[in-house]
Amino acid sequence: MSVRHLDLPVHEAAHGFRKGRSALTYAAPHAGKPVVVRMDLEGFFAAVTGARVRALLFEYEQAVVLAGLLTTRTPQEVLRAAPGTRGDPDVRRRLLSRLAHQHLPQGAPSSPTIANAVAYRLDCRLTGLARALGADYTRYADDLAFSGPHTLPLHRLLPGVRTIARDEGFRVRPDKTSAAGQHQRQKLGGLVVNVAPAAPRAEYDAVKALLHNCLATGPGAEPRWPQRLRRARAWPGRVGGGRTRGQGSEVARALQPDRLVVPYDPGVADGAADFEIGKDGLTVIIVGVDGSPPSLHAAAWAGGLARRERAQLVLVYVEPIASPAYWTAMGMAGATEAATAFVDEIRVEAAAYLDHAGIPWELVHYRGDPAHGLEAIAEERRADCIVVGRSRHGGGLVGSVPKMLVKGAKRPVVVVP
Repeated sequence: MSVRHLDLPVHEAAHGFRKGRSALTYAAPHAGKPVVVRMDLEGFFAAVTGARVRALLFEYEQAVVLAGLLTTRTPQEVLRAAPGTRGDPDVRRRLLSRLAHQHLPQGAPSSPTIANAVAYRLDCRLTGLARALGADYTRYADDLAFSGPHTLPLHRLLPGVRTIARDEGFRVRPDKTSAAGQHQRQKLGGLVVNVAPAAPRAEYDAVKALLHNCLATGPGAEPRWPQRLRRARAWPGRVGGGRTRGQGSEVARALQPDRLVVPYDPGVADGAADFEIGKDGLTVIIVGVDGSPPSLHAAAWAGGLARRERAQLVLVYVEPIASPAYWTAMGMAGATEAATAFVDEIRVEAAAYLDHAGIPWELVHYRGDPAHGLEAIAEERRADCIVVGRSRHGGGLVGSVPKMLVKGAKRPVVVVP
């Protein structure tokens, strides 16, 4: 199978979902400006239709197939169940109309890049308008930001943006448009930009209190503290400003392994009060495999444990049906066929090693969420523990899944480096 990388144009004004860009780089060009203007595009991803995606990819041979894989249509029963809104009913009506047709699904990993590429002409024209009026322009997904001098002609800027957005297939939300002078709080991307990009004081105080409490009592006192601390690790660099100096080291100190005391709850299988996990010796070991080196290390470790304990080894491959390949019937058929072939390869390799070692084993093919799938199989088999690998990149079956498993653990979870 050959892999071809598509070179899609993305404007320099776009800062959302791009490597090396962030809310900080989105807000920084507007720091210290006399006037800051915020505008919002209505239903940004839904506004990128299947036709626009096909037009973007027209030069590629499989443009129609690619567009079908990258877009989706919301079922009518879901649209009928959509909740009402207290805002403009026309906004809701337009959104539901867009969702009923092929559009980019919000939350899909491919949608931000495609949306940024589709918005290239929009960014070009808005950059030109801003320069003509002596202003700066940046965009973070559906958030538009402009800034300039006291003399910035808003009577020309605002109508101009609305016209350009409409020409390019988007619509500006009037209720999300605002302009702030230096005597007001100028906020972009969650950061205050009156002087230099910085987090609001309330957010700063919340992180400060979190660090104080965690260093005083240890993260084990609150199950959610480790996750909150890891999110806070990037906080000083995100917000900038002198007042955050030193807090990065405080977060690192709070995250030291000897401070991360997580209480262990052995759990009891539902409907079987006489079975207490881990107390009658290891009988069933679940291990997640996806073909990656970390998962293979985990499988080898679990195999050795199963041989020593004379336990049943259950290898679980989770087919992630939430990926873009499953958004069309054609894509689903191809992805399922590929997954089945991959499972067959795993079965052959596992048999060559495990049968020779005399380890009783089976391979389970599960479709759905990886963490939920591993726990579901473990519950069904009344397993004593779940073994997964740890990815340096934090993605896939062996990346964020261990965190989710540990968070709701009903049995020991072993993460193999």
